[in-house]
Amino acid sequence: MGGVNIYGAYFSEPGDNVDCNTASDILWGSEASLAGGVNAVDDPQNAIDGDTSTYAELHATVSVLGKTHITALYPITSIAGDSVRVVFQNPGGLLNLDLLSSALTIRTFLDNEDNGILDLDANVLKLSLLPGDSDVQIITYPVNVLFNRIQVAIGEGVATALGALRVYDLSSIMKSPEVTSPQFVDDVAYACYGNPVTLNIASPLANSIYRWYTVAAGGTSVFTGTSYAPDTTIAGTRFFYVSEMRNGCTDETGRTPVKLVVLPSYGNPDIAIEHTTN
Repeated sequence: MGGVNIYGAYFSEPGDNVDCNTASDILWGSEASLAGGVNAVDDPQNAIDGDTSTYAELHATVSVLGKTHITALYPITSIAGDSVRVVFQNPGGLLNLDLLSSALTIRTFLDNEDNGILDLDANVLKLSLLPGDSDVQIITYPVNVLFNRIQVAIGEGVATALGALRVYDLSSIMKSPEVTSPQFVDDVAYACYGNPVTLNIASPLANSIYRWYTVAAGGTSVFTGTSYAPDTTIAGTRFFYVSEMRNGCTDETGRTPVKLVVLPSYGNPDIAIEHTTN
């Protein structure tokens, strides 16, 4: 009778006050043998340590159909519109949009249920360089199904086989809130001086906290709630920003900017009519 070597085991349970964008653990491995006794993945924890100067390196299997993967596990389930973000480097050079989907695969899972490979539609995904680097790339891709795991893999029969792939970060990005207003015209709120304006969260989530700011980053929130009425006794153009903190999370989403234009007050004109006779 054969045996099994067990190197670790764990269980997870729901919790509060967690960083919901950051993975709580990572799984890794390969589904075929590798040449020369090479590890399937070097330093897998580096892909979820929050440090983009360190990386996990995936090595290809000798089989065309085999795959090497890392799979990050997250503490909460996403909602439709949350994004997958992968910071990666191909040691062989930059991957453009045409090569991307034929060089690696990205999947999401809801627990053990496979949602399938993301199609990496060039009209939807964002592909950019990591600031300060010339060959480390970032993929950001919105996902409309629920997930709490993200997998990146090489191999698996893709057309352009990579020998290796470095993953610097693998994260789930909560989508920013959407704002509506009765005073919107082309997504800009307009008001006459002193007239009320209401900025509303579209489809707010139960138990989420919405914080309104006057700055794009940092600062202190000026209001908390799903409906904000800014001061309209200040004429001119101003910007407000709103973020969401989901139930059980300690991190906020990115801030959604809102433009407000308050038209100046014009006093009643003085009209003088001279006395005239026929």
